[in-house]
Amino acid sequence: MLDESLIVITTEIGSPSGFDSGGGREHQGSSLTCVLAGGGLSNCGVYVQTDPQAKRIVADPVCVPDFYATICAATGVD
Repeated sequence: MLDESLIVITTEIGSPSGFDSGGGREHQGSSLTCVLAGGGLSNCGVYVQTDPQAKRIVADPVCVPDFYATICAATGVD
């Protein structure tokens, strides 16, 4: 079934695991979590690496247009 279906899970914004000085959680606009599964995609693995607090990207960034281009390619959208 995954050959014919694409599952896309994304978060709006990243958050570190700890709390800030005000007792809340900071938001990290520079990194977020996205998962693609199925859709005939042949690659698997982790892309992009963040620092331990997920505050900044340290290796292999993927831009939003490329992420959506992958979705379009997997679903047959030109």
